Amino acid sequence: SAENVYKADGTIAKSGKLKTGFTAVIDSRTYVIAVCGDVTGEGNVNSKDVTLLQKYLCDNAELDGAYLKAADFNLDGEADNRDLVLISRQKN
Repeated sequence: SAENVYKADGTIAKSGKLKTGFTAVIDSRTYVIAVCGDVTGEGNVNSKDVTLLQKYLCDNAELDGAYLKAADFNLDGEADNRDLVLISRQKN
């Protein structure tokens, strides 16, 4: 289990759901959390995630780190149109 989980701003997350960009400290090692489909780091999958991935695929937005990993919904190692379709089917 995690020693601590931190929000993207560095404060401790005491409750709530995990979001892309959070970090967890386990056995003194730090891990960045990527939630599949949560491209924006808001903690859910919705039209904002779809829009951001569309912009990224059209070179109108940047994604990197955990946010780019979260965009790779099918876990094939690349964020592409297939992921866009899958994420659009998941949104609330």
